[in-house]
Amino acid sequence: DESSLNLSQLEPEEIEQSPALSLMAKGWPFSRAVYAHAIRRILEAGARVVAIDVSFPLPGNGDAELAGVIAENPGRVVLASVLDRGEGDAPFVTWPSATLVEVESVNDPAVGYANFFPDIDGVVRSAVYETTLSEIAGRQPHAGESRFSSLAASTLRSTGRETLIPPGNNLMRFAAPGAFPKIPLWSVFVPALWESNLKNGGVFRDRIVLLGPDAPRFADNKRTPLDPLLPGPELHLNALSSALTGNFLAGIPPAGGFAICLGAGLLAGILTTRVRSPLGALGFIAGLPLLYLGGAWVVFSKGAIVLPLVQHEEARSKKC
Repeated sequence: DESSLNLSQLEPEEIEQSPALSLMAKGWPFSRAVYAHAIRRILEAGARVVAIDVSFPLPGNGDAELAGVIAENPGRVVLASVLDRGEGDAPFVTWPSATLVEVESVNDPAVGYANFFPDIDGVVRSAVYETTLSEIAGRQPHAGESRFSSLAASTLRSTGRETLIPPGNNLMRFAAPGAFPKIPLWSVFVPALWESNLKNGGVFRDRIVLLGPDAPRFADNKRTPLDPLLPGPELHLNALSSALTGNFLAGIPPAGGFAICLGAGLLAGILTTRVRSPLGALGFIAGLPLLYLGGAWVVFSKGAIVLPLVQHEEARSKKC
């Protein structure tokens, strides 16, 4: 967050006493040794997995320290890769630098793609936990094509919950903004806060911890059905939470939306022909949409089913 970038809340003496804070004080981008310090401290406190929503495609300062922590904690650190549609429908994947981790397979649990795929209106509604390069390019996958895992899917694998990874495009039932605790990175390295606010690391015990950008300067906010915009890390947390709880929304096929519109039209026609008063007929016509809206809300709240409020051609998610 912004406070971790400027460290304005700390005295110079406090910064000098911490190797990690001293590195952070040198400015952004942080040395990767900062992540090494944070991951080691969090894992030693008992966290199950630390996922990093930051891309490290090229060698950088502090790689040796971060690679050492990853090697010391096999299966407990997940790095971000990036899927790119490329030019001329030639998609490719950008892996983390080989100075950090050697990727053994496309679904290596040490790596997961950080992409979310918005609908054609630019809104992210779904989580795609596994996909192929063909699907990224908008084509049907061919037999035996390798499937890449998302950051959430690789994190689930690392916790032994691979069976919870759902196939396909899954409508997330988003948690309320602020539902996931946020901890400023700098506070992990301040002894007094580690002891009091973080309960000597107890807040991390048996948890999945995600480290990622939250400050406005990163412009990593995504449009979702919620207001305001969600930072990228919160999208990953929603994807993890949805999979862990199985709490997804269900839509209906396009034919179902057409049937609803047809049924509403027929019902309106029948009612208006049986009501002699023009005002009465107008009241029925005006009341039907309100009744449908109320029913759609009840079905959404109680059954996690999304009924269409506007009939339109099905919007397929774009892969980017």
